[in-house]
Amino acid sequence: MVTVMSEGRPISTPCRIVMRFSPGRSIRAARNWAAHKAIVKALTEIDDFNAVLGSKFDDEDYHTVGGLILHHLGHVPKRQESIDIDGLRFQVLRADRRRLYTLSVRHLSDEEKTG
Repeated sequence: MVTVMSEGRPISTPCRIVMRFSPGRSIRAARNWAAHKAIVKALTEIDDFNAVLGSKFDDEDYHTVGGLILHHLGHVPKRQESIDIDGLRFQVLRADRRRLYTLSVRHLSDEEKTG
């Protein structure tokens, strides 16, 4: 599930792949998501994530967004923990001791990339 947010409100219908349910609005949202943040379920497949948000993560070592995060951190992160990967900041919104559930994703600013 990928939901693009604007000013705290969803601007596209939450669904497994946003573009399947409301093509015009969702495609526009995905193209313009750089000014917003995306709320992503950890079980979202990397291929779906790449398709909706235009990223290019390889799905060879991991198949879900949660797997991507676990691969890079090496542990199950706590709520509010964040990691920067390929110009994106992933922040854990919901997790327990054994599992990730929901993440926030946004583009890093140029200042944050060089910082």
